[in-house]
Amino acid sequence: QLGDPEVTTNQEVDRNATEHVASYMAEVVVPVVREHNLDVAVVVQTTNDKEVSERFAELCREKIDQEVRLITERDPQSLSDLYEEAELLVGMRLHSMIFALRRDTPTMGMYLEHFGPKIEGTLQMFGLGEYSVLLTETDSADAREALSELYLWRERVRDQVSDKRREYLRLKRDILKQSLQRV
Repeated sequence: QLGDPEVTTNQEVDRNATEHVASYMAEVVVPVVREHNLDVAVVVQTTNDKEVSERFAELCREKIDQEVRLITERDPQSLSDLYEEAELLVGMRLHSMIFALRRDTPTMGMYLEHFGPKIEGTLQMFGLGEYSVLLTETDSADAREALSELYLWRERVRDQVSDKRREYLRLKRDILKQSLQRV
């Protein structure tokens, strides 16, 4: 059973939950990294994510025997640029996914149930619903297979995300235009 690394007792991080989440993510990501000889960068999105991000990076280093960048930068433009350069993004935070999708980067979202439907819904909006992974209900082998597929189809997915993003921008423009005509 996966717990929530953010749930605290006496202001302490739940270490067991941190280990479970980091291990699950490593089980999914590491084989794909090995298979395709990818580089790994782990972004510490919030202070609440620090321990699970550090543990995930540590597990990746141990299992793939290569340097794993741990990024604590929080400048939105720098992160947006980083996500644009990425082959793909595996994220647990909605904002990282929004930044990546804004740059047409293929994205897989992993989340815990109490995060609510926002990650799943956002990915579905971009036609990426099959890359929405509820950690407590998705076997790591199934998530790993989906991630490998996402990598293999990344250029097609990048085009799909780009098309959806442009469609939403057109829709926004049309709604704004209609609103202004009524004024």
